[in-house]
Amino acid sequence: MAVSRAKVILAEYLSPTIRWFRLQTLEPLPSRFYAGQWLDLHIPMTDRVVVTGYSMCSSPQQFLKSGQLDLAVKRSDDSAASWMHDECAVGVELSYRFGGKVFLDEGLVMKEPDSSYLLIAGGVGINPIYSILLSLIATDTNVNISMLYSAKSKDELVFSVS
Repeated sequence: MAVSRAKVILAEYLSPTIRWFRLQTLEPLPSRFYAGQWLDLHIPMTDRVVVTGYSMCSSPQQFLKSGQLDLAVKRSDDSAASWMHDECAVGVELSYRFGGKVFLDEGLVMKEPDSSYLLIAGGVGINPIYSILLSLIATDTNVNISMLYSAKSKDELVFSVS
């Protein structure tokens, strides 16, 4: 799959340790992605480019409509995650490529519109599950969705409804 370019148009904290980024593609849409899939993000470190994977927390429908991708990155000792928290800002341009083969089969959802789904996530692992949730809601079918979501603390429950 080809490498594409995007610009950071939003960077804010969802929790004390999780930062949310919205990327806007800078080219015609390179291809599509599937709910639950990740992307390989090319991080421009001072001395090298590091390629690391992040699950998207936006829906494929949003991407096709607006060319925007959402990521939520947890702070860690990893150099790429540290760069995303300490260096990445609105206006930064990054390269990315869609990857992975674990995702929601939208064809199955359309064939089985009255299905039930149980989504389970913990911590920042909510990202691909949230993408799947948004995609299921956007299919406008009569699906029943239940979700179990936990985190170390209430502050770390990102995307929760108050």
